[in-house]
Amino acid sequence: MHNLAFWNNAVELIDSLASIDAGQRDVCLDDVLNTFTETYRGCFDPSEHFEEYVLVTLVDRFSRALPDPSGTAPLKFSDGIFR
Repeated sequence: MHNLAFWNNAVELIDSLASIDAGQRDVCLDDVLNTFTETYRGCFDPSEHFEEYVLVTLVDRFSRALPDPSGTAPLKFSDGIFR
């Protein structure tokens, strides 16, 4: 775990997702995922930092798979798209 700042941000991402799921935060899911992805996209070489690369790539692919939220209410776990 050489990238302490990255892993702290990963934990914050998990906490943000949990609070959205619990209805405690009215935050756009797409924004939360994209903020994390844009911060770290291209920062990690998979041959040197495999775990970090995998997590960033997973979050990126997941955020791209979500429906486009433009013009709609923010997506939330309770919207049923994750059940």
